[in-house]
Amino acid sequence: QLNPFAWLLIGLGTGLFSGYTGLGGGIFLIPLLAWIAHVPVKNLAGTSSAVVVLTSLAGALGYFASEPITELPPVFAGHIHVVAALCLAVTGVPGAQLGAWWNKRAGSSLYKRIFAVLLFIMVIRLFWTA
Repeated sequence: QLNPFAWLLIGLGTGLFSGYTGLGGGIFLIPLLAWIAHVPVKNLAGTSSAVVVLTSLAGALGYFASEPITELPPVFAGHIHVVAALCLAVTGVPGAQLGAWWNKRAGSSLYKRIFAVLLFIMVIRLFWTA
């Protein structure tokens, strides 16, 4: 069991990563929860999702409140493309519900494999576009 200071460091790192990259922290948080905090695989997605909701909201509010350096089209509020955000949320919310339902029915090994493949694709894409 981790002490509260370790949890606070994981939270700070997740928040910094989420705010800086816009990835919501899940790609960063799940490995930390698994390897450092020893959260059981069956609880990784739920725990990560709960944290990501709050860190994503904080990041979105920061981007909303910040003044863009250059003039942006009227569809932007701060640095947020409002139409894109709303369209993605309308489909992302039910998609997340479906994914949570699927995760509960799939085994831990399938979850690990799917997450590993997604991380691998992300890393390859980052190296390819760097």
